[in-house]
Parts: sequence; C-alpha cells; structure tokens
Amino acid sequence: MAQWYVNELSKVTNISVRTLHHYDKIGLLKPSVRRSNGYRLYSEKDLLKLQQILALKYFGFKLVTIKFILKEEINLFDHFRTQSLLLEEKVNSLIKVNETLKQVILNYSASKSIPWEAVLNLLEVYRMAQQLEKSWVVNIFPAEELKKLAEILSKEDINRFANLRTEWSESEQINLKIKWGNIMNRVLENLKEDPDGNLGKNIAQDWMGMVNKMYGKEYALRNLIWDAYRSGKVIGDDVFSSAAMTWIEIAISAYYYDCGVKMINEISNKISEQTKPIEYKKLAEKWLAFKEEAMVTNKIIELEKSLKPEIRVFLEAS
Repeated sequence: MAQWYVNELSKVTNISVRTLHHYDKIGLLKPSVRRSNGYRLYSEKDLLKLQQILALKYFGFKLVTIKFILKEEINLFDHFRTQSLLLEEKVNSLIKVNETLKQVILNYSASKSIPWEAVLNLLEVYRMAQQLEKSWVVNIFPAEELKKLAEILSKEDINRFANLRTEWSESEQINLKIKWGNIMNRVLENLKEDPDGNLGKNIAQDWMGMVNKMYGKEYALRNLIWDAYRSGKVIGDDVFSSAAMTWIEIAISAYYYDCGVKMINEISNKISEQTKPIEYKKLAEKWLAFKEEAMVTNKIIELEKSLKPEIRVFLEAS
C-alpha cells in the first residue's frame, strides 16, 4: 500500500504543505501511519479522506462542518440538500440585489437625484441581514428568511437575536438544525392526525423544547418571530404553510393546556394541605413563569377563567 510524507502528499494532490499541516492541527486529517523513528505518513485511506474534504469544500462546506460530517454517522445527502438550498438562496439574494440596482438605474437618470434615504434604508436592511448571516442563526434559518426578518425586526431585536446563542459551536448548531428538520417532518407527516391528541401533544412538547432551547427566556423576541411566520410576513418552508402552522399551534395549545391543568391540580393540593406561605409563593412564581413560557392561547385563558375562586385569589394574592 502506498504511503506519503506530507511533502510527497502535497505534490501528489497539489495541496500545500501549510494546508495539510492546518488540517492536521485542527484534527480534520491526521497522518494515520507512524514509523518506529517517529515520522508520520499518510495512507491511501487518508488520501481518500482528503479527496472527500476537497469535494465538500468545493460544495461550500466550512471546515468545522466537514469535520462534523466525516466524524459522525449521518446521512450525507441531508447535508447536500441543505447546502444546495443555501447556495441557491445566496444566488437568489445576489439576483435580488442586482434587480434593485437595475431598478435604481431605470427610475433615476443622471438628471434626477438619487433617493439616498431609500438607498440607505435598503443598505441598513442588508447590513442587518449580513449581521444575522454571520451569527449562529445562519446554520438554523435559511438566508432568505433571515433577510425577511431583517426587514421586520428592529435593530435592537436583530442584535438580541444574533447574540442569543454565541456560545454554541457550529456542530451544535448543525445538530439543532437536523433535529428541527426531524420535528418539522413529523408535523408534515401527521397533518391528517388530531393535533389535540397524544401524538400532537408529544410533537408539540418536542417542538417547544427546541424553541425554548434557542430563545431561552427571550419570550418577547420568540413571540415576535413566531408572529412573523404565522402572519405570512416571513414565508418559510413547507412546515410553515397555513395548514401546518394551524396544526402545530393547536398541538402547542393542547400541550400547554395539559401542563396548566397539572400545575393547577398541584396548587389545589397544596392549598388543601395548607402548606407554608413560602411554598405558596414558589407555586405562584411557577405559575407566572409557566404563563410567560406558554404561548398564551384561548385554552390557557379559558383555564384561568375556570379556576376555583380560592385558587384565583391565591394566585392574585401571591
């Protein structure tokens, strides 16, 4: 079997020694053969892996993503589909920028003044979209949706959104996107099922688990972005079609209603047990935190209206 020192592999593949050393340093491609004198060599298997790395780089994948793809046992075609969509979105974005420039050229001749205020507003939207595309969200949200969000959200909201999960590594972000894709597929596959049933509530629990993992306690920002999709201001993929959005909203409502009922029963039991005031306070705080997390729906409002007077008084007093 053929083996190569780093300078030999560099000549065979036309990849610089510096690049190969970098791949070695970051753990992307390490020489797998070690001789008794301590020298390391690349094997034919290493050459095959290098060819895979070069192919993935050609398709636009970042090195950290390539490392994740080659390390994990995952469906490579899912990544190819995702990357293809990302490249398509970038192409569409450039086409739209070009169309905007053509429109400016068409509407404003040399004898007319350029509407700089409108141009500056366009640039600000573009800048905010770029800010999002350089943050963690680019690995979760498609570029075209980020552009729409940049048009809708305020500058402050954009900053909050971009800085939500700066601690996540790129592999964690990719993992989250894969999990999101799985949950979305479950929604699409079960649109004919009752969203109020156990299946719907289980999907809603997983859905909100992912949502809360992303947004944490930034409930106002979460609701703002959710409303943008629900109202159609941002058009997402199939899962955000009208039917899918209605289905998941009903499922989420049913899930949180069940959670609310369990919590009310817990509060009712504690009241009947006449527990200490400090426990009352904790229960009331827990209820308020639940209402803040829950996407308050008609079901939650109905639940509050149906509370026994003593429980209502307890919650209001606490």
